[in-house]
Amino acid sequence: MTAESAWTDIDGNEGAWPIPALRTKENRERLVPLCQRALEILEEVRALSRGSPLVFLSMPGKPLGSTAMSDLLKAIKIAAVPYAFQASFRN
Repeated sequence: MTAESAWTDIDGNEGAWPIPALRTKENRERLVPLCQRALEILEEVRALSRGSPLVFLSMPGKPLGSTAMSDLLKAIKIAAVPYAFQASFRN
């Protein structure tokens, strides 16, 4: 999932989130499976998004910056890096 992810990217019927190749480091499409609870959370987020086409918003309604997750972890004093979260949930 990337900061530029749009609601139109998510396929709730298939329970998956295809990420286009141009948004991945490997430059190939990735298919992220979504469990039922993840889909429910996304629907709750969509209800709060005020009609924005973007899934992850910054305060001014623009895509999150590249350091947003790192900044959040520092602010709430969690000694981890964003990549660690991605690796934790890979399987």
